[in-house]
Amino acid sequence: MGNLCSTAAATDAATGSLPRVLSSPRRRQGALDEIMATKVTEYIAEHRVEPSKSLNQIIMKFPAILKAFEGIRVVFKQIDTDHNGTIEKSEFVAACERMNVGAEHDVLLKIYEEADIDQDGHVDYKEFIIMITVLFLMTDAHKGVDGVEATLIHNAIQKVLEAFLFFDRDGDGFIEKTEVTKIMSEGEKGKTVLSAHRFEEMDWDQTGRVNFKEFLFTVEGWVGLEVDEEGLEE
Repeated sequence: MGNLCSTAAATDAATGSLPRVLSSPRRRQGALDEIMATKVTEYIAEHRVEPSKSLNQIIMKFPAILKAFEGIRVVFKQIDTDHNGTIEKSEFVAACERMNVGAEHDVLLKIYEEADIDQDGHVDYKEFIIMITVLFLMTDAHKGVDGVEATLIHNAIQKVLEAFLFFDRDGDGFIEKTEVTKIMSEGEKGKTVLSAHRFEEMDWDQTGRVNFKEFLFTVEGWVGLEVDEEGLEE
């Protein structure tokens, strides 16, 4: 997928600023977006997810979010049966069949296509985080995954949702530009909260609202998630 979401600089928690995402994919929101919004709100209610209290609290959680993302690599490696570093459509469908996710074949294909952000026909690790999250939210995949691994995935989803809820003030499963504007007007005691440019980084299709998939992809850039494990060691 390349370096679509690399960060320009380290986060400055003291000023309450977010890392700049160099570029974001430009795609129209998919057919699953409204369904996903409903599933997100249901998941929040079922798991009693509480929103982060401030932007600084979100920033302080970046290491924990990154650790949660990295914890899921074991699942990625299990699905990547040819060990080429990406998940092919056939590998994803086969894994879903093994997990008895209880979804129709065309739904699985749609989830895969939604996760393939750059539409190159492969799902790398950053895209996989989106894919496994959508799969968990929309199907019974958690029932077919090992207990420890399911916990790791739920942990990652919950941490991102805590940040998502900080911006999604009305809890409808979308971050509206008006909500972000209100947060900016509150000023976090005079600190820079989120510029209009930062919102545009999340709002791929420029509709004035951000769905959970868009937000999740942006958070991957904020926390410095690398596609390959080797990138962590450089």
